[in-house]
Amino acid sequence: MKAFTGVKISGATPAVRGTLYYLIHTLLTLERVPYDAQLCIHVVSLQHMHCLNQRFRRVNRPTDVLTFAQTGATDRFVNDLLFGDADGGGDHHVNIGSSTEYGQSLPRLSCSTADVGQSPPHSMLRSALVELGDIFVCLEYMQKRCNASPSRCLPLVPYLEASMVHATLHALGYDHTSPQELQRMVRREQQLGRRLAALSRRCPGYLPPLDIWASD
Repeated sequence: MKAFTGVKISGATPAVRGTLYYLIHTLLTLERVPYDAQLCIHVVSLQHMHCLNQRFRRVNRPTDVLTFAQTGATDRFVNDLLFGDADGGGDHHVNIGSSTEYGQSLPRLSCSTADVGQSPPHSMLRSALVELGDIFVCLEYMQKRCNASPSRCLPLVPYLEASMVHATLHALGYDHTSPQELQRMVRREQQLGRRLAALSRRCPGYLPPLDIWASD
């Protein structure tokens, strides 16, 4: 496989960085994203995530994953071309700002815009294809939630998988501000989940158990 050299991961131990990189690499490959795509993953503390959640969502507590997508009007054309469903329903772009239990999508940091009634120039299409944004991950929150409610929460690795699938789809322009958009996003999450599960069966160690407290 070719490498996504534009995927940057900060704040993680080497073991966690490797797990996150492989997971994101797999998801971007399955979604047919160009190999020069730019996506930043930030592993942050409970306090940092709390501050982000309060500042951008007005929610006074930490959460597991937040997505700052670079998607905008241009991506309606991009998603139709690359990320469309097999049944022909390909417009996954909606306004940013909705939230779920995990993978909240927030106002984008910056983005070029275009009149959706016109085909955007090639330079804007190219920018939309490769500039995906930022994902903030709080493994401490996930671990605490797993420990507090083990019967109601996924184990850490499947929880991380589900959160990153959701967050990555947000970065690619998916959202869920209408029933139709929610249905389309959930369907794609389920498809990716099944493909990750099949990969896990074929290669049992591809996402090894995480020790988020390990220093190396």
